[in-house]
Amino acid sequence: MEYIKDIYRDEIRDGFLVTADRKKIWQVEMELLEVLDRICRRNGLRYFVDYGTLLGAVRHRGFIPWDDDIDVVMMRPDYERLKLVIAKEGLKEPFFFQTAHTDNVAIMIGKLMNKNTSGVQDFSTYRYCQGIFLDIWPLDAAPEGAANGEELKQCYLELMYAIMAPDKCFSDLDGRLTTRINAQVLKKFCQMPFRWQWGELEKFLERHFADSDQVGLFTLMLNGREAARPKAWYRDVVMLPFETIEVPAPACWQEILDSEYGDWHKFVKFASDHNGTVFSADVPYKELIAAHRADSCEK
Repeated sequence: MEYIKDIYRDEIRDGFLVTADRKKIWQVEMELLEVLDRICRRNGLRYFVDYGTLLGAVRHRGFIPWDDDIDVVMMRPDYERLKLVIAKEGLKEPFFFQTAHTDNVAIMIGKLMNKNTSGVQDFSTYRYCQGIFLDIWPLDAAPEGAANGEELKQCYLELMYAIMAPDKCFSDLDGRLTTRINAQVLKKFCQMPFRWQWGELEKFLERHFADSDQVGLFTLMLNGREAARPKAWYRDVVMLPFETIEVPAPACWQEILDSEYGDWHKFVKFASDHNGTVFSADVPYKELIAAHRADSCEK
């Protein structure tokens, strides 16, 4: 299916040159969105377009012309079910669901990828998949909306400390660091393999999802880069036009855009979050890395 009109023709959108190459990247991302949509519909899971993709749907009825990806969010319980469903049912080639459990990457989100394409950020390794991707962000309970908010936030911070700096955390615990989590439990946690730690953190986030009436992206909440949003904003779904299809969006999309962008009607040609990433809809990432290495050797 052709999700992007006139895919092989450059065009000007809102004063910005959209090349055929960019349209081909968008086409791959739309295919990934359709794969996710089929899985979610079949299994009664909900997802929503959000961030730049939501803004694009509302303001441009498709991609923001200078954007290069698709972002969707899922409530943590649905996201955890998605992981189980994909692990059980599998995905047909060339599609791949990348998480910290399925690939050699330390990420807290899921990335649906096409392995026959390139979205290369690191040319030094073949150790993990670097195809064009769709980001799937789980929304977690925000301490701001929880009766036990301070305790919840402290537990979040302690678990992340143990994951990011296990030796230092273990040493501090020997020095009688005061923690909300039992010190012996946390010391054991520090000594476990990374994937086990990540899995336990995800279980913790799922167990405490109902503690708050607000949600946010876990890592961004912890470093103060994102304010929490009411769960009620995601209670109902509306379908919005996006290129040649419709996509599910929160019914409270205006409140979300107002809180995230302020005057979102005004065009701001922001820098991509993926600056430095080399995209190709035609060349598999392993071939692109190999060509880059060969070129570097010749120089």
